[in-house]
Amino acid sequence: MKKGKVKVDYSGRHIGFDNDEKLVGQPVRYSTIDYPDVIAYAAKAAGVPESTIAMANEALFDAMDYFVLNGHSVQIPNLGTFFISVRVKSTATEAEFTANFAKNLRGVHIRFRPDPELKAMVAKTSIETSVDDDGYISEGIISVTSALFGQGSTLVPMNPGRAYALDRLTRLVFNGTRLTKDYLGATPLLVVVMDDAGVETSVRPAGTLLSDSYNTLTFNIKEFKKMNRDAKYIKSFTLTDADGNVIVERSFGGIPAAPYISAVVVDNNPAPIGATMPYTEGEAVTVKIFGCHLSEATEIKVGTIELVRGIASDTQVVGTFMPPASGNYPVSVKSATSEASVYNLSFGEEAGVSVASVTANGDALVNGGATNITDGSNYLIAIAGQGLDTLTADNFELPAGSSISITSQSATQINASLQNAHAGDFKIKVDGVQIFAAVLVVVQPSVSVTGYKLTENGATQQMNVAIQVDEVGSTFTVWLVGQELDDLTTENFTGTNVADINYTPATGVLTGKAMTASGTVRIAVENTTIGTLNVTIEDDYDPNA
Repeated sequence: MKKGKVKVDYSGRHIGFDNDEKLVGQPVRYSTIDYPDVIAYAAKAAGVPESTIAMANEALFDAMDYFVLNGHSVQIPNLGTFFISVRVKSTATEAEFTANFAKNLRGVHIRFRPDPELKAMVAKTSIETSVDDDGYISEGIISVTSALFGQGSTLVPMNPGRAYALDRLTRLVFNGTRLTKDYLGATPLLVVVMDDAGVETSVRPAGTLLSDSYNTLTFNIKEFKKMNRDAKYIKSFTLTDADGNVIVERSFGGIPAAPYISAVVVDNNPAPIGATMPYTEGEAVTVKIFGCHLSEATEIKVGTIELVRGIASDTQVVGTFMPPASGNYPVSVKSATSEASVYNLSFGEEAGVSVASVTANGDALVNGGATNITDGSNYLIAIAGQGLDTLTADNFELPAGSSISITSQSATQINASLQNAHAGDFKIKVDGVQIFAAVLVVVQPSVSVTGYKLTENGATQQMNVAIQVDEVGSTFTVWLVGQELDDLTTENFTGTNVADINYTPATGVLTGKAMTASGTVRIAVENTTIGTLNVTIEDDYDPNA
């Protein structure tokens, strides 16, 4: 969510009220944002191609149509819940109501219930109003501003061990379950910054510098720099919970005396060290180099070719480069008196392997970021990109004890199952070159589901043992086993190929309907998956056996 300013034109409109004439404000939509403009903006903010955003959006629309029009409520985090409602003529008796329901049906409508976090944000938003005259007849402007969120975003990869310039970084955003100021405590973030001389200063952001919204914590570096003009580089940051346990910790190198590269961006896409970046033969790419003492560089090369420089400063250089062919092209900078600082990078053909996005049970895994998991849980992994049909399970580097199996695959999409997930690195490598990396961080919500029973007094089944039904459309009923299960509601359960999910907190009973040969029910608390139930159809299954 970005800090913004919303301008709303309105004009006075006279209405009759209680035998008197009143004047009310009537808003006017001052512009309509076309769908391509929304896609372009989202693609730029996310750092992925517009085609990827458009493809994901179309898939989202299809899913919305399917679930909402089949009677489900659909929740979109940060936005709200869509659902169907009906208007029916009232009747005197239940029999008349049942017999004449279709006749008495007056309409079916799609409803929207805003997310509580969105409503809270609007409630906290400050409003300043100015009007053209005292009569409220002519047009005026309502200016809505919010200080809750930092401005801008960064597409720059932050590589450990390398001094990182704050020149273009506007905010640090931490995502995760319960990652709010109330949960973390008043000063959960410790940031160490340096000036040009390398003198370090420790900072604990507070007040308007630190904000939280929907399980994200944001450090507004842009506002911090206004207050601390001497801060030029970030040395490290550490994020802890309320008990002082470290959640995220990143350390960066000191300031070298010579030109040095801390990060590279190619065509507005982050380029982690060792990444293979896509390109089109015969077309130049834009290379942005971030670092320190770059204005002292007498030589800046990509491979053996000198970069055609454009914008240049001490912490940033922007130029163009024409890859003559696919292969390794390290970016290097050096001065007449220093050794080269080298940043390993490769370029691949347009049809080469690249990863645009990765999700685990629908939650995004951010390249170079951290994602919360429940230890030992299973996750449905969805990967979007190019050339993915060449990947195998051997291309994945996982934490010890975890395993992955690919369930479906095409050039642009992989669906896989990550079993027994543990804390550690989740990486995708091609020919030894890392193209995606995320850190899995274990969290332990207060609610836990450890198994289920087929009858109220039956034996406890493990979570990885599938629930079986005998045919498509069959219903199942299980009794969940765990801790604090009465804190769960039906909203905590989402199904893939499973419909009519319902949960009763008082008894721990979960019911649903199998829609295909195999399906899953995901149990999540504050966007952290705490359990997954598999549902399968067996023709010879006897539920009474």
